[in-house]
Amino acid sequence: MLTKHWRQWLRVVRLAVVGMWTKMPWPEALGYTLGGAWGILRMVCSPWDEELADERLVVCCNECPVYDAKLQTCGTPGEMEGGHPPTPRGCWCYLPFVAGARFKTCYARNRGFEFGWKR
Repeated sequence: MLTKHWRQWLRVVRLAVVGMWTKMPWPEALGYTLGGAWGILRMVCSPWDEELADERLVVCCNECPVYDAKLQTCGTPGEMEGGHPPTPRGCWCYLPFVAGARFKTCYARNRGFEFGWKR
């Protein structure tokens, strides 16, 4: 039996994959898909820091304008920003699973915004 978080994570993965492959040219979609698979592998193999997860989710993510509270993701999977080719808005990661992974960096901070987590 899958827990609530696993079921929601599978829904997020489905939305992200469908969003990429229907809204992006195939080379970019393939790159994002492979990057996502690598991220999942890193997440499974990395140590978990509960305090870091709580700090990131409560203090940073809940206040971020990119955060999707319903899906608990960075951005809404399938939602794109303009441009050619279109790019995802947010990294679409499922935050309950990645917020405590030390390797994970913040999408917003990586793009120079003043919001998001700092480490």
